[in-house]
Amino acid sequence: MERRTGRWEVGLLAAVVTGGVGALAGNTTLVLAATVGLTFAAYGYATRPPSTNVSVERTLSTATADPGETVRVSLEVRNDGDEAVPDLRLLDAPPRDLSVVEGAPSLATSLEPGETETAEYALAATRGDHEFGDPVVATRSVDGGTERRWTVDTDHALTVTSVLDSFPPADATVDYTGRVPTDRGGPGVEFHSVREYHPEDPPNRVDWNRFARTGQLRTIDFREHRAARVLVLVDERGGAERVREAGEADTVELGREAAGQIVDALLSWNNLVGVARMDTHIEYLEPDVGDAQRHRLRELLDDDVATPEHADRLAVLSDGPQKYVERLNGRLSESTQVVFVSPLLDDDAPAVAAGLRAHGHPVTVVTPDVTTAETPGGTVARIRRARRVESVREGGTRVVDWPVDEPLYTAVERAKRGWSA
Repeated sequence: MERRTGRWEVGLLAAVVTGGVGALAGNTTLVLAATVGLTFAAYGYATRPPSTNVSVERTLSTATADPGETVRVSLEVRNDGDEAVPDLRLLDAPPRDLSVVEGAPSLATSLEPGETETAEYALAATRGDHEFGDPVVATRSVDGGTERRWTVDTDHALTVTSVLDSFPPADATVDYTGRVPTDRGGPGVEFHSVREYHPEDPPNRVDWNRFARTGQLRTIDFREHRAARVLVLVDERGGAERVREAGEADTVELGREAAGQIVDALLSWNNLVGVARMDTHIEYLEPDVGDAQRHRLRELLDDDVATPEHADRLAVLSDGPQKYVERLNGRLSESTQVVFVSPLLDDDAPAVAAGLRAHGHPVTVVTPDVTTAETPGGTVARIRRARRVESVREGGTRVVDWPVDEPLYTAVERAKRGWSA
């Protein structure tokens, strides 16, 4: 788009008025002054229009980032023409929901033929998929009287997420082939022991090397791998919905994100996985396996309004952790373990974990930490939460304490080292 900036309009008008007054009054000085103004105005209209022979290239330091990571953006502009560009302005369009923490997404410069300049800035990554807009370029002629402005088509996006490759379930397993090693011998891939041969043993488990040496039949047992039956319970009660800073994900959103990663990791290891969302009621999906179950679980975690067809809506007749525990325990088999995702911002959450454990269900608590020490109230909340985390650990429950500025998988790996210590 080309437009006149109006830079010379006032001078032309003044010259015309001055010349007219001078001619009417017979004043030679005024006429000569008008001539000077008309000359400058004519220069402005006679100069060449600004060049559009300019290319722009945007580069991201990464297209996928972890939450809290700094993503650097470089915007390079080049004069591809044979003439200088005396006045060039460039404005990038970073995602609106990401903050610029270094530099600026803009540039003002002049370029000789073949010359390049670069604008560099940095963004603070927050969770989600973020689309960049198209940069705007503006060039002006030498006199500044004409401007050409256009956008450059780009196709850049930034995905901010973290991927949890595995999540170790507790030792409780079901009679379903999975990847949780047990202490029992049987079919498998990892050597466990050698025992006496029984007529019903399959030939492929006979130790034929020993038979060739000694003539004795022995059977090789391998370490059996069984699947875990897991319910991922997400704490979405109103009292658990907190946000650290405006514009960031709240604890319910963080809980759903963590649950989604845990579900994917457990299903990929052939475990039976279900989900329950705990609010004024409980939305419950029975543990199962496979891609169809993955889709159902994702639908339940992404749904904000109605309970999907494949899930059950369990009424909770009154508040209190005991009611949640009783309602859930009525649906859980003895072999079901629970991954409880909760920010632990009230005393009811640890009570739910303790209640499920008391009914014989192994419990792992995954707790996103959104507390800060920047205000007196925040400091108090932080201390109280830390005490709840410690009390849950002292009760024998595994805990993944997740500072939300780091990826979930980092918190899981750190917790695993503590579990094995």
